[in-house]
Amino acid sequence: MVSYPLIFSPHVYHASLSSGNYDAMPGIVQVLARYSHFLEVAVETIKTASFEYLIDLAHPLPEGGYEFDLDGTIYHIADVLEISNIARKHGYIVIY
Repeated sequence: MVSYPLIFSPHVYHASLSSGNYDAMPGIVQVLARYSHFLEVAVETIKTASFEYLIDLAHPLPEGGYEFDLDGTIYHIADVLEISNIARKHGYIVIY
């Protein structure tokens, strides 16, 4: 009995896929090739950050206030309490 890995390189079966000759492929590859258009993979990233970590990203400015850099966007804020709202707007769940 021959077993095939579930993960395979599509380049190996390119000729069979192009011609529509699914029968030339091993069993699980046939199933994946025939029905791959029905498979939908949804990947969602959940971003979390502790409030303490976010505060460490804020650097005091000599003229007062803070410079806060989150995901490459720089904010000039008056108080570190503004950080939670900014993080939420970026899609973060803030952990206190």
